[in-house]
Amino acid sequence: MLKIMRTPLLAFVVSFLMCCVSMAQAATPGAAVPRVYPFHWIKVHGWLMWLSMGLLMPVAIILVRFSSGYREKGDLKTVRTLVYAHIFVQVIAVLAVICSAVVAITKFDNAFTYTHERLGLALWILVWLAPLVGLIRPQHGVRSRPIWYGIHWILGTAGVVLGFYNIYTGLHAYEVMSGTSLRTLQILFSIQLSFCALLYLTQDRWQYLIAQGKYSKTVTPVYNGQKPKAENENEV
Repeated sequence: MLKIMRTPLLAFVVSFLMCCVSMAQAATPGAAVPRVYPFHWIKVHGWLMWLSMGLLMPVAIILVRFSSGYREKGDLKTVRTLVYAHIFVQVIAVLAVICSAVVAITKFDNAFTYTHERLGLALWILVWLAPLVGLIRPQHGVRSRPIWYGIHWILGTAGVVLGFYNIYTGLHAYEVMSGTSLRTLQILFSIQLSFCALLYLTQDRWQYLIAQGKYSKTVTPVYNGQKPKAENENEV
């Protein structure tokens, strides 16, 4: 397991250091040249953040939550597949965040005058912490596992919730800068957010819903105070 984790962990560390260097270069004082927001790059930045925080991150969380039902049934093969899918989607989401951050660092003035920019900085930290904590997870049965799980869950959930909110603030900031209405995109994103929330909540009852269509010999259903006749019982 450690050998599998070394490669993505090394990639995360290298990418993080490269982005830190880029941020330091962007913060280096130079000639006082007025910067203008290029709306083309703002759209690229926005779509990349939606792909990462608005789509891939929620999908990754839903995938790993669905694995809990299969874990209870002892289907470890399916659990392993869902966990690896969770990691793969999470890595793609972080790469999309990196591309979006590079666009923001190199193409925007980064004056942090908008709430969206300040929340984006906090979101950038959460996006890195959650996967890194996930890569150093202890095995099941280890005493530190509950602590790790709580930290990982809090970081992941906080990142997704903050990402959802920051998408709305980004849409609002674009409306202010461009003077155009993005109400259609806000409605579509709200519909997608509602669908993700419904799927997230349904997961807890998914196995229960499937079990409703199966007859269990250990539980005898009662209808209107009468038990159903057995299949081999002679009809009167």
